[in-house]
Amino acid sequence: MPALAADVPVEQSYPAATVGYYNWTGAYFGLQAGYSFGTVETSSSPTIGAYDTDYDFDHFVGGVTAGYNHQFGNWVVGGEIDASFTDAEESIDPGITGIDEYQSDLDWLATARVRVGYAFDNILVYATAGGAAAETEDAIDMGLDGVLSERRSRKGWTAGAGFEWGINENWTAKGEYLYVDLGEETVSENGPIVFPDATDTVDFEHIYHLGRVGVNYRF
Repeated sequence: MPALAADVPVEQSYPAATVGYYNWTGAYFGLQAGYSFGTVETSSSPTIGAYDTDYDFDHFVGGVTAGYNHQFGNWVVGGEIDASFTDAEESIDPGITGIDEYQSDLDWLATARVRVGYAFDNILVYATAGGAAAETEDAIDMGLDGVLSERRSRKGWTAGAGFEWGINENWTAKGEYLYVDLGEETVSENGPIVFPDATDTVDFEHIYHLGRVGVNYRF
């Protein structure tokens, strides 16, 4: 009997498993790339009438991103800046006598935004909004009469939404959509060849729908 008593199994207790949660607080740096489905909206106003022409402005963009997040419970608030580079150029025949083309170029696009999101552990869903800036050139090609052009640094606004996935402690991947409005800039000519003794002005407004993906390294 003593031998049997020694063989009776003894129930053992183990500590409860600890559930870990992803920590979004900290600075990060990354790369991003995507495609912009844009529109250049033009409105010209010679003295004999007005001409409105819109044309697509679609292009690839890619660049760098940097930002900082701070987490409050499930809420994550932060700021982000990015710079994207491209070599986009589009043109259209506006159907105006004496004008061969309207032309638009985009060299770079940058944004500075606030991000507010809600974290589901290592998945962050967020909204974002802020300012935008870009370098553009808009031109009126009048054939043999020459080209009128204006190169400017534009300022506008942007807003959008996205999600970010925490792959591990240091690396995340994201996808996002941004609406970008860079406002209107005017190309004008006093005493033009096309309409003598008149003042022609053409307003070029750049609007983009930007979809992109990226990877970030968290410090």
